[in-house]
Amino acid sequence: MKTIIEFFESPMMRLCILISLGMSGIAVYNWIPWSGLTPSDWGTWIGAIGTVATLAGTIWLATSEQRLRKRAERDLALITVAGLMWRIQAVETGLGGIKCELDSGLRGEVFNDYHEILMKFELLPLWTPTELTALVSIENHVAARLAFCGETVVSIKQFIAQEVREQRYIRNDLGRRLFNTMATNRLVPVIDQTGDVKDDCFLFWNSCRLNESFRRGRRTASRD
Repeated sequence: MKTIIEFFESPMMRLCILISLGMSGIAVYNWIPWSGLTPSDWGTWIGAIGTVATLAGTIWLATSEQRLRKRAERDLALITVAGLMWRIQAVETGLGGIKCELDSGLRGEVFNDYHEILMKFELLPLWTPTELTALVSIENHVAARLAFCGETVVSIKQFIAQEVREQRYIRNDLGRRLFNTMATNRLVPVIDQTGDVKDDCFLFWNSCRLNESFRRGRRTASRD
C-alpha cells in the first residue's frame, strides 16, 4: 500500500492537485460578491486566507522533510544494492555448487571432502548487518529475507563443521549419504530464497534507473 508521501510524489497527481486548486480558487473568486464587502468583511477574508496559507505552508514543510528523508533512505539503499547484487548472485552460485557436490556424494559418484566444503562456505561473500539496515526501505522485506538467508548459511556451515568434529554420520557410506541428504534439504530453501531476493534487488535497481531517466528527460524537456 502506498503511503501518503508516495501518493503525492507522482508528477501526474501533483499536476491534478494544482489544476483542482486553481479551478477551486477561480470558482470561489467568482462566487464572492467583492463589490459589496465591508472593511470588516475584508479583514475576515484576509485573516482566513492567511490562516489557510499558514496551514498549507506547515503541511508542506512537514512533508518536505519526510520526502527528503525518504529520498535519502532510498539513495542509501540504491548504493548498497549496487554493491550487493553481484555478491548475492555469487552466494547463490556458491551454494548451488556446494549442493551439487553433496548430491554427487549422495549418489556415490564422489567421496566428499567436508573440510573442502567448509572452505567453500568460508569464501561466500555474505552481507553485513550495516548493509542489511540500509536495505530496510526496499519493498517485499528484502532486508529481512536476506538476513534469513545469511543466518541460514551460517547455521548450515556450523552443522557441517559439527559433524566433521564429531563424525556421527560420516564414518560409513550409509551415514554419509544420510548426512548429505540432511545438509541438502537445508540448502535448497536458502538457495531459492537467495535467488528471489536477488531478483527483487535487480527490480529495485532497474526501477530507480527508470525513475532517474524520467526525471532527466523532464529536465531536458524543460530546458528545451
